[in-house]
Amino acid sequence: MLQPEIVTLMSDSSGAVAAVKNGIQLLPDDKRAAVELAFGEEEIKNIKWAARIQPGVEDLEGMALARIKAATGE
Repeated sequence: MLQPEIVTLMSDSSGAVAAVKNGIQLLPDDKRAAVELAFGEEEIKNIKWAARIQPGVEDLEGMALARIKAATGE
């Protein structure tokens, strides 16, 4: 999945930059040009990569936090 040619195929399909070394360089030409036009070098260096949050996870986190608050009296 992290082979350069696979990363390029996945990025072409999804339009997303893969969180791998040289992910921007592995984008298809048209998408790479758009990213490079939209973001400067300093902005790209400051990107904070994060995994995609699956649907429902935030709801589960909210329920867990509510239970913790109830148990601690907050």
